[in-house]
Amino acid sequence: MKVFKVLLLGIILAQVLNAYSSSEDDPIQRQALIALYDNTGGNQWKKRSYWKNSSVSYCHWYGVKCKTITIPNTSPQVNRNIVTELLLRENNLKGSIPEELSTLSGLEVIQFGGNNLAGSIPKEICSLANLEKLDLDRNNLEGTIPNEIVNLENLEIIYLNENKFTGTILDKIVNLTNLKKIWIRKNHFTGSIPREIKNLENLITLGISYNHFIGIIPKEIIDLENLGINELGLNNNCSLKAENDDVIEFINSKQPLYQNPKYYKYVLHTNGKCMTNMSPIYYLLMN
Repeated sequence: MKVFKVLLLGIILAQVLNAYSSSEDDPIQRQALIALYDNTGGNQWKKRSYWKNSSVSYCHWYGVKCKTITIPNTSPQVNRNIVTELLLRENNLKGSIPEELSTLSGLEVIQFGGNNLAGSIPKEICSLANLEKLDLDRNNLEGTIPNEIVNLENLEIIYLNENKFTGTILDKIVNLTNLKKIWIRKNHFTGSIPREIKNLENLITLGISYNHFIGIIPKEIIDLENLGINELGLNNNCSLKAENDDVIEFINSKQPLYQNPKYYKYVLHTNGKCMTNMSPIYYLLMN
């Protein structure tokens, strides 16, 4: 019985390991992955199993997830391995994001948070029409967000916390109606909260604290009915003021901790780089 179980387990493992053996790697996608490895100091990554190994499908490289598609009108049938996810959080990536990633046309998830990436976001990756999650938080990235980000119509999650980004962003993403989570805290973003924020009706999280946003918090923010409790972060910006009392009430309903006096010391804390010496939430409560 034990022998049978061992044989059965061996067969199952063989099937898993050979899942991509009857399909082909795309040489263009392989080159894009190699460019990522070379651009980000792959030899120093914490985990890099099988990377650049020509005898192993890139679907088995550490952090790479794939799906297999059938190329139409091929005889005999040709199956192709398509990269769908790059899961390389906290893996000691250093360097810049290569524009070659734009050739990974099936990519749905980029997860590069918690590394030491520098430079800017290449506009070329904004051509990844299937991208659903862009996680670049806690790096050293800088520059402005490419205008081409408007093309990421399937984007659901964007994490850009704790970088050095500048310029505007909210006006560029308010029409990405599939967005569910926006975390862009601790950058140098500027501009205001556009009234078109109401377009993001699927939004669960909006975290824009510790930036340089100014102007009013428009009444349209109330239309974001799916925002979760404590999932709205507006504090520590330059000068934000609620458009009316309904906005204040909405913010308080989403951030109940701010109604408790014991948190006021935290609320009063600012980043020291803006015109006001009050955090916006305190300002909202007092005005």
